[in-house]
Amino acid sequence: MNDILEPTGAPQSAATSPAVDVETVVDDPAVQAVTVELQKYASQTGLEAPAQQTLSEAFRPVFVKANGAIAAARGVAESVKDPTCVREIKRSRECRLAIREVRLEGEKIHKSQKESALRFGKAVDGFKNILLAELAPVEEALEAAEKTAERAEAARLAALKAQRESELLPLLDGSPILADLSMLSDDAWTRLLADHLLLKQAKIDAAARLEADRLAKEAADRAERERIAAENARLKAEAEATAKRLEAERKRVEAERQAERDEAERQAEALRQKLAAERKAAEDLAKAVAAKADAERRAIEAKAKAAADKAREEARKIAAESAKLKAELEAKAKAEALAAAAELARVETERKAQESAARRAAAAPDKAKLEAYLVALDAIQLPQLSRCTDTALIEAEYITFTRQVRKIINAMIQTNTQLL
Repeated sequence: MNDILEPTGAPQSAATSPAVDVETVVDDPAVQAVTVELQKYASQTGLEAPAQQTLSEAFRPVFVKANGAIAAARGVAESVKDPTCVREIKRSRECRLAIREVRLEGEKIHKSQKESALRFGKAVDGFKNILLAELAPVEEALEAAEKTAERAEAARLAALKAQRESELLPLLDGSPILADLSMLSDDAWTRLLADHLLLKQAKIDAAARLEADRLAKEAADRAERERIAAENARLKAEAEATAKRLEAERKRVEAERQAERDEAERQAEALRQKLAAERKAAEDLAKAVAAKADAERRAIEAKAKAAADKAREEARKIAAESAKLKAELEAKAKAEALAAAAELARVETERKAQESAARRAAAAPDKAKLEAYLVALDAIQLPQLSRCTDTALIEAEYITFTRQVRKIINAMIQTNTQLL
């Protein structure tokens, strides 16, 4: 069989199918073979026996015609080799039209049986809907009556859940409620609510204690900052006063050192002027001695040319004495100049050493400066007084003064760590 059927409902009755001669069906082997094949397929569809019989009888004639048309067309298509096979081409057309006629007849039978099946399905749906329309209202009313107690209990539990959640939520600080509070017993709910009330109160008390501790700490910190500020102000004032005193002392010492440098320069200048005057006097003396020697030489030569040897000897002696005197004067002037230069160099060296020591002292820590000042203070000796009769009293007062100064400076060193 070349066609496969899919019945979807009750088929059209056999009365609407084309009439079939029973004797022909029984006697024709081709019809018998088609009948057997259709009954075999119909038995596999799951339809009731009458529906199987109806479909088999409706499609049997067209299947018989289809088998005949297929047998008549067998080998015809293969016989057409080229366009010159006119008779074979004409035979192919005749066979195709015969098969087309069988196909169209089968499609009409299919359409008729399909419409019948659809009408049958709609009728089945209508009977079901009528039955449900009569039963559904009664069933729904009975179910509603049956579940009256369940709905009441559900409403009670919903109200109880809402009430308990409204009491518990303010105690959770924004945390969600994960459990169904309506499922708790009254005792369990009372204990849960009491526990959360205690926890909430504990959190409030802890927060209050933390706030009180924070305020107390802020007050203590503020008092400590004020105390430190006052202490810093006091130390700053003391440091400024000490700095002023030290600055005044530095200026006094600098003034004294400047006065010493000025005095040293004055003495050096006086020494230079003295040496210059002595050198000029020596030169003048040498010139006078030379002039005198020359005059005597000319006088001797004029008076006693005859006594030339004696005169020359005397002149030689005078020249020697003059040279000796000049050499002595020049040596003395040179020695005095060298001594003056050495004195100037010594004074300059001492000045530079004093300036270097002053720079080192200025750059040294305040403690070292004060200690150096104490050492310098110990080195100062009172001058010998010849006309003062109260030298002992002056020495005692001076010793008392130096001790007081030493005591003040030592106290400053010990109490002011900023001087280190």
